Amino acid sequence: MLVSLLTALAIPGTWMLNAALRRREAYRKFESGLKYEHPGLLAWFDDDEAKVLDVADLPGEAKARKFEFDGELKRVFFSHDGRTLFAVKSKGTVDEVHSLIALEVASGLQRTILDLGTAKLEDDDFDLAEMWVIPWGDAESENDRIVFKLGGADCWYSVEGKRPRVRPEAGRPAKAWDQTKCPEGTHEFRSTSSKDKSKLVIADGRFTITVTGKKVDGPGAWWCSRR
Repeated sequence: MLVSLLTALAIPGTWMLNAALRRREAYRKFESGLKYEHPGLLAWFDDDEAKVLDVADLPGEAKARKFEFDGELKRVFFSHDGRTLFAVKSKGTVDEVHSLIALEVASGLQRTILDLGTAKLEDDDFDLAEMWVIPWGDAESENDRIVFKLGGADCWYSVEGKRPRVRPEAGRPAKAWDQTKCPEGTHEFRSTSSKDKSKLVIADGRFTITVTGKKVDGPGAWWCSRR
């Protein structure tokens, strides 16, 4: 009787253990495959600080590089070569005024690409959902153009990233490049939230890797290099 009972308990226990081991192995392959197939950088922000983490260092928020700005950040996105992190910054005045900053990831050098407070355009803030980078010439060009729409006006503009020069666009240029997804769209860099915090994760529908469990603003940006 005792032997039968132990056997009955052992069979489902063994099955559950094997299932857990298989899932752990699948997760390990997911994590290692992500780092091998999509080398690149992740960026996110909180208040006036941006963080940049190498995908190879996942999971490991402590290894992220930190960059401080003299204003509250509203959005970040990478140039096509991954060398520059573009950041939308608010001056923190009563009437919100945005400026676009280019941060050289390697050196930490910051320069202002466009200050809407002095640009004399139709509005002083960007439509943050309608901003992206398109290449000027080939995809590895350093002369990326930032396409943007102003918050209170239905007008499109673009500004060169290397040599700032604003020009009007006839309409919505090109197609937005979704910087929260890898090129194949199989993995997504997104935010999740609970009652007390929001965190950033990379997910593929089965597994997730937590990038940061601290409070963050926005979904962040993901740059994947080309092999």
